[in-house]
Amino acid sequence: MPGGTVVTLAGTGMVDAGLRCRFGSLELVSASVSSGSEVRCVSPMSVQTGWLGVELVSDGESLRSGGSFFVHSRLWVSAVLPVVGPVSGGTRLTVLGSHFREATTLRCRFEESSATVVARYLDGSEVECATPAQSGSGVRVVEVSMNGQQFSASGVAFTYQAALAVSSVWPERGASEGGTSVTVHGSGFSAVSEGLGYLQCRFNGTVVSAYHPNISKDFTLPDISTLFDDATSSTRSRLTQAKLTAVVNALEWLEVARAWEAFDVLNVGAVVPEREATRFISWSCSQAGAGAHLVRLPDLSLRGSVVASVDFVTICQRRLGLYLSSLTDLYTHLQMRGGHVTQYHLLGDAAINDANQTNRHNEGLAAIFSALRCAAPINNPVRLGDKGDGTPSSKEEARRRQAHLNDGHIPDIYRPGPPHVLYEWKCYSPFKVTRALGHGSLRCGGAPSTADGGAFAFGNTLEALSAKVLGLKARGAPADPPLDRRSGEGRVHARDGDYADALKKGHRVHLLVSESTGALSRAVTTLLSCLAKAVRAPEGHDSTVYGTGRASPKSFYTHHVAAISSAIVRADALLVRNAAASLAFQLAHAPGPS
Repeated sequence: MPGGTVVTLAGTGMVDAGLRCRFGSLELVSASVSSGSEVRCVSPMSVQTGWLGVELVSDGESLRSGGSFFVHSRLWVSAVLPVVGPVSGGTRLTVLGSHFREATTLRCRFEESSATVVARYLDGSEVECATPAQSGSGVRVVEVSMNGQQFSASGVAFTYQAALAVSSVWPERGASEGGTSVTVHGSGFSAVSEGLGYLQCRFNGTVVSAYHPNISKDFTLPDISTLFDDATSSTRSRLTQAKLTAVVNALEWLEVARAWEAFDVLNVGAVVPEREATRFISWSCSQAGAGAHLVRLPDLSLRGSVVASVDFVTICQRRLGLYLSSLTDLYTHLQMRGGHVTQYHLLGDAAINDANQTNRHNEGLAAIFSALRCAAPINNPVRLGDKGDGTPSSKEEARRRQAHLNDGHIPDIYRPGPPHVLYEWKCYSPFKVTRALGHGSLRCGGAPSTADGGAFAFGNTLEALSAKVLGLKARGAPADPPLDRRSGEGRVHARDGDYADALKKGHRVHLLVSESTGALSRAVTTLLSCLAKAVRAPEGHDSTVYGTGRASPKSFYTHHVAAISSAIVRADALLVRNAAASLAFQLAHAPGPS
């Protein structure tokens, strides 16, 4: 426990005569007399928690104060629910975290140096508070304190939005059986609220989900000719070109969206449902890291930046959703011999999903570890988890050695504490769907979704991994039906994750997820952003080896995002190459027509 709490001791006859404070058996700390009846001292750091007796010591003589002081573990906020609300305040906010205790001084703070609000204790991992009003919209960091002085430092944010207002509803009438599409005009609507499932409409007490239309009914593309008016200067020309590109890309985007929707409709029951939708989402520009490997241009001074031509072709074909040239001829021969070949094979998904992905995991892990190590202070380095030499006995011994971090599952990376910070790295393919998973897992408890995960960023990967690694909190009554994502109602069974022991011990656990496309989850990009900020600070330290080529990125964030993305897609290209070699060998030695 870090200490630093200003503690006030009340009494009589207080004089500044070498007064000191003693908290239990901890070292003495200096005291200052604020009046004849009041003394203040700052609590020291403690390695233990619980109630400590407080004494005043004067010239080596103990003066029993009769007071006591409770030392608790550092508070940590992991999430807030909901994550958006109106600027008028009053949103009942559930704050999730660890080490909370019931106290009259329990407080929530919305952004540093702002006023606090009273928090209601629910349990050790959950408190509740009402959001205060704000003068304007924006993001506010939510922290919790037990004493009103020292707050958690978790960086979890709540978004204030302008109040909702409805101006008109169209149409005004509809059939009694329902099903009428109703357009609501007004202000304060947010795509963020929609994506998180918070945007809803209420019809005389019945609540249904709301959504933003893809294109407003009065949306029109600008007249192309108007973009070229007065384009006389070079600056104007560049601006005009940018506008024209935006218009053309808008049209292309709509065509692509219609194409993959049509393709998926025609391929119902495919090995990977909504494969084209998943590809479009996973490799679109909205996915951080999905195309970052293209930033990592060949640079002889930069290890791993030079990619074999055959692998580069595979990477590009995978990104564009094309049949892989390294596999097409081989699968054609296999089909001629009676083998069953589908798009799942021709697009390379079978080669990647059916292989051992340990190399991809390790390559991505090495890249994220490099980023953490390059930004770490010299006196507090990060370390790779010791998983032994691969034999069962060695792995069991490694588990025993690191049981103080987490009993049972060895972390991929950790930073010694206190508190210890543990990182679990996962890299899964979004094109290997076992069951549909969707958006909103945190709010709704992480249960399987009724919507297909292929239609959401990380919808096929993150939710299942979060449940596996971090576990699930029970929700609903035993008699309730399974959770329905659309309504947010239903039962979720409690489940311990791989890091249940670490969380019980008060360690911090971070789940870092990448998809085989190179796309990085929000936790990864947030971590890299924080590291980039840390290395730029006056006391920061950056040991990154940047490329010497003119085109090699020189910023911490860009360099490491590109390195992680590149490591992942190169590893998958190697899997494809190995699959092609294996298939060629089988065809050469199998009986049948050549």
